[in-house]
Amino acid sequence: MDDEKRDDTDKNESSDDESNSEAEEFISSIGSSSSSSSLKTIDDKCCGGDEMRQLITNDSHDIEAKQSFRSEAAIYDQEEKLKKTFAEIKKHTKEYFFKLLVIGEIGTGKTSFINRYVHKQFSTQYRATIGLDFALKVINWDKNTIIRLQLWDIAGQERFGSMTRVYYKEAVGAFVVFDVTRKQSLDHVIKWKSDLDAKVCLPDGEPIPSVLLANKCDLNKDEYATNASLMNQFCEKHQFSGWFYTSAKNNINIDECANFLISKVLEKHTLFLDSWHLNSDILNLSANVEEANRNRCRC
Repeated sequence: MDDEKRDDTDKNESSDDESNSEAEEFISSIGSSSSSSSLKTIDDKCCGGDEMRQLITNDSHDIEAKQSFRSEAAIYDQEEKLKKTFAEIKKHTKEYFFKLLVIGEIGTGKTSFINRYVHKQFSTQYRATIGLDFALKVINWDKNTIIRLQLWDIAGQERFGSMTRVYYKEAVGAFVVFDVTRKQSLDHVIKWKSDLDAKVCLPDGEPIPSVLLANKCDLNKDEYATNASLMNQFCEKHQFSGWFYTSAKNNINIDECANFLISKVLEKHTLFLDSWHLNSDILNLSANVEEANRNRCRC
């Protein structure tokens, strides 16, 4: 009986010795090879070699491709939603193009007024306008209305030239500017307004909306210009839509007078919807204005 136990013990020890020998050989083989080949050997034994690595790599690429596809699909969906939203907004949005004139004597501050309104800037350096200049401004009037303004800055000396008829063509509103420190510039307003009414009018023959600007109100005012009652009478007599004290330097009533004139132009628009509304991107007033000029205006 004791002999059998000893035989079993010897067999177990022999088996352990064989296992230990295999382990020692494996460790010895790792130690004798380079580190990269050692890692590869371990990898081959643990992970199944090149075939398993290829499967893992392919799976990784598939996952990345699926994630990329999902991201692109999400972006596309968002773009489509935005397109539909913008299309819906555009369908309910009205867009207008209004040509507004800015006229008056030399040195009354017409260009400064435009620069303040359009660019929010003011310069003390004076440079007389030669001929005419332009400025553009886009206004989100309300959530359904966009207004594109083109302001024509017409030189003071142009009242004596023959080009004002061309400059005035297709205008739908006007600012007439005078200098509150110079009474004679107010006297010349009458001539400017008469010239305006003679050369451009609404399709029904009425004068286009116009606003009188008593500019440079930050300086000492002429006595007449300080009398609101007299100014109201003056505007009513010469068919101005209204008047404002303004200062380009101190930004007084600049936006207010512009919004007032635009509102008056929009009021007239309701009477001439087909002529003034932009069904496409083009405003065409020429046919109606020229017809009115031939039949009713004092041209």
